[in-house]
Amino acid sequence: MILSIQAFISFVLFFGINSAFSASIKSVTRKHVARSSTNLAAGPWWYETYKPMSGVFEASLLEPRYILANMIYNWEKMRGTETTQLITWKNNMVYWYNFLHVTRVKETENIPLSYAFVGMLSDLKQKISDYSSIPVEYHWNRMNYGPTKANVCLDFVISDDSQKNPEIELMLWLEYEGGQKPIGYGQKSYPVTLYNRSWILYQGPNKSYHSRMVITLVPDQAFENVFIGDAKVWLMKLVELGKFSSDARITAANMGMEAFWGHSQFKARSRMDLLWEGNEHTPGYIPKSFVKPITGERVPGY
Repeated sequence: MILSIQAFISFVLFFGINSAFSASIKSVTRKHVARSSTNLAAGPWWYETYKPMSGVFEASLLEPRYILANMIYNWEKMRGTETTQLITWKNNMVYWYNFLHVTRVKETENIPLSYAFVGMLSDLKQKISDYSSIPVEYHWNRMNYGPTKANVCLDFVISDDSQKNPEIELMLWLEYEGGQKPIGYGQKSYPVTLYNRSWILYQGPNKSYHSRMVITLVPDQAFENVFIGDAKVWLMKLVELGKFSSDARITAANMGMEAFWGHSQFKARSRMDLLWEGNEHTPGYIPKSFVKPITGERVPGY
């Protein structure tokens, strides 16, 4: 997929959430939500908005569980537009659209420009070993109106204090087109069996973001419009391979679509649960004390 995948920057916003998650949801932060090598001017952000989002980093917060974001982290290199829109949100499943209209430019054709995604807001920062499972259900359909370079992926960030550089980005490519290559392509790679199919593991530093390590698994045969599986199996396979410890903590967990250029309509529905004792190992868990913000209201300060 990516020769220079942009990394998650840390910038923090606090806004009130009434929750009994304690360790899982407090005042939610935006740490690791954004990918950029520069400080993007985020916003506007909204509580459960259904309007089209075309900003550089515009988002709909589906509290207390998800964020749906339109993030154009290389906006200065983009010639065109990208829009992400929430269709509906029910039974813990997020239904969403993405519309891509970006011109292919020779000088930047191998640079990823944007990332539209559904990301977790709750139940992060626990040890991998503390999660009983991480069920993921991700359905998608892309209609191209011309050549397109993009991918569909799961994208996690973990923090392993036993490593010299504790933050590691993990990518699980599900579908890809247009000839993109992962970080570490051309270096030593490894065959891996996972989810009853063959993958190639690539690993290398993201030189555009503090040389943070990126580990990518690319399937020999791409998934066709659906992935249903336990993401903990993927993480534990990497633990088994010695890439990090099961004591590493998950700091970001996203289901998304990364684009380089092209003209397409992407329609998806996405669901994930990070099951641990803090949510009673219950999919779709919402604490009784949670008070939902006003739908369509702007997040203060953004």
